[in-house]
Amino acid sequence: MRALPFLLVLAACKAEDDLDLGDPPEELELPDLTGVDLKAAYAAGLTTALQADTRVAWNAHVATVAMAEPGCPDFFAGTPDLEEMDVPEEPAWSWADHCTQPSGRTFGGFAWWQNDLAVTGDVEDAEGATSEAFRRIVADGVVAGADDVVAYEFDGEASDSLMFAEGEGWSQWTYSSLLDGTMTGTIPFDPAAGGIVGGYRAEMYVRSTGGDAQTVEARGNVYWFEHRIAERFDSVAVNLLWGAPDSLAPEECPLEPRGWIGLRTEDAYWFDIVFQPRFDDDPTGDPYQNIEYSPCDGCGTLYVRGLEQTDITVCPDLSFLWNGGLTHPEPNDFALSIRDQLGG
Repeated sequence: MRALPFLLVLAACKAEDDLDLGDPPEELELPDLTGVDLKAAYAAGLTTALQADTRVAWNAHVATVAMAEPGCPDFFAGTPDLEEMDVPEEPAWSWADHCTQPSGRTFGGFAWWQNDLAVTGDVEDAEGATSEAFRRIVADGVVAGADDVVAYEFDGEASDSLMFAEGEGWSQWTYSSLLDGTMTGTIPFDPAAGGIVGGYRAEMYVRSTGGDAQTVEARGNVYWFEHRIAERFDSVAVNLLWGAPDSLAPEECPLEPRGWIGLRTEDAYWFDIVFQPRFDDDPTGDPYQNIEYSPCDGCGTLYVRGLEQTDITVCPDLSFLWNGGLTHPEPNDFALSIRDQLGG
């Protein structure tokens, strides 16, 4: 009876010796970086990621609501009764319809939205005035012209909030936005205006502050349907936290952010540049053991498809963030009146 385990071990060893592992995997060649300005590419990637916020969806929504005509689309004070549509059951305005106006413009689907603005205090007082604003839109709708060109399509949810305080000679603000959805159309992405064209799919959270302290936190990703960076990158992913030099604690690094920025090529190669560690103990399980590669020098460690590129140094200039790169909507932008929009 004692011999049985030994026989099993012999059988296992023989099976392992006879196992045909086949040919080794083909080694993947890294993409050619000739002529690619990675410094400029990462700066552009961060810029476009920060621009993917609720303002884009909301401003286009406001523009299309103003295009309404009597009976097209139908408006509701609250939530329309739509089967198989996940519409919030909260006080709000909405439109829902499948209709064509005499001009040929069409509305299809639905849009549901909330907005609020409260102002307290007086700018001329020592304490100043404070504006607190919020808005949210949930939609699965499209508005197109008579030529069937899409003016605005949004499928998803977006929300943002603003705290803006100002007095004589000073101001400070905090703006946060969460955009999760797909958006296209000539209104939010005007081909004549340059920049982003064709729309995108985004899941981006951005929080920024200005005034006495300039800081930014960004997490998420954006995939562009037509737009490209350096004629090859179709996506950006970010997870970073940073502040202006005079807004950081003494032990913080003023030359580079904490975290990383990733750019993806059309053939799905990710180029990730890793700066200072985002967390001392990263709860997301970040795969890059980058602490030893992160001196405070304004440069990041480049990984291509997860492989460190020791022969390439990337030192993007991201200081544009502190020279007008961070902006916020005006408080009045949150004060959408449906009566004014419809000419009531």
